[in-house]
Amino acid sequence: MRVVSIINQKGGCGKTTTAINLAAVLARTGARTLIVDMDPQSHCAAGLGVPESSIEHGVAELLMGDLERPLDLQSHLWEISTNLHLLPSTVQLATLEAPYGPLASRLDRDRRLTRLLAWWRSSFDWCIIDCPPTIGLLTFNALMASDLVLVPVETGYFSLKGAEKQIQTIGALVERRQRPIPFYLLPTLVDESKPLSRDILSAMTARFPDHLLPVVVRNHEVLREAASFGQPVTEYAPGSDAEVDFQVLAQWLESWRLELQAQGEALAHASLDLPPRPTLEPPVQTHSVAFPSVVQADAVLAQVSIDVTGAAIAAGLAVPPPVNRAADLAARLRALADRARSADLRTQAPIPQGFGAVAPEVPVVASIDRGETK
Repeated sequence: MRVVSIINQKGGCGKTTTAINLAAVLARTGARTLIVDMDPQSHCAAGLGVPESSIEHGVAELLMGDLERPLDLQSHLWEISTNLHLLPSTVQLATLEAPYGPLASRLDRDRRLTRLLAWWRSSFDWCIIDCPPTIGLLTFNALMASDLVLVPVETGYFSLKGAEKQIQTIGALVERRQRPIPFYLLPTLVDESKPLSRDILSAMTARFPDHLLPVVVRNHEVLREAASFGQPVTEYAPGSDAEVDFQVLAQWLESWRLELQAQGEALAHASLDLPPRPTLEPPVQTHSVAFPSVVQADAVLAQVSIDVTGAAIAAGLAVPPPVNRAADLAARLRALADRARSADLRTQAPIPQGFGAVAPEVPVVASIDRGETK
């Protein structure tokens, strides 16, 4: 099982959207896929149609439980669809990483998730971890368990300014981990029709050439619609451009996995004095935004700042302040309110056969959207 963590300290960058839809696409290809929600807000459950009121136990209870005993799938994981399972979070997760909380007092406080996932390594091909928008013990547990880290970065000025700090933070955590781990920026909410979005992509290319993925996730309204109906895009809008973006990302991940496997086999051959197997070529870029000519990143950042400020002043508006954590939280609360107001529409959402969450240890459950017994 390969473990991929989705990490960013900034909210609203498409972190949970990336985790849900990437996992759904991987599962659709036949890969046994597990989603672990390490965010106390429990957005993965909402995005996959799992009612919060039905979640009795989540990852918090397992992290603080007895990890010496084997953990079976049926009693802990929600089966979302074929090849896709979810280990949800609950509000109890928020209390674990407090300075004097139950997790901080453990000697293995940064390796609890690693030990937990070890019981399921033979049961899954991929594990996608959705991390909280903070850097604490929960995120560090995810990092310690990971083979790869993806950092979704929306193509906005303030997000780009924070990307460098994000890379520095993750780099410092990797040093503490004392084992190399690759990490890449994933451009999200990309609008190819807007000059600002293209300029930000150019700046990212210039500033982070070694940590930028060759794929992007464009700004699709259908992704927001799918989340409001509690479905991944593979179920809500199969064949859409949004699904294509995540298919390309999944293809890149598979290429990365094969290359990693080839490197491991080469090392094994070398230890036996056998001819090494040739390493794979770098993943082919099958989809990307056409970048304009690359300019100096600092110059682009300065010009973007001037353009944004000048446009605001010309329009008689106040210059927008930097995004802060309070604004992020307010946006999340508004999104939850909108989702609650649209609950009456969920009965109209098409549910393809075979999709629908099944609670742990419950062989017969009610369909979330239709109210029919499966």
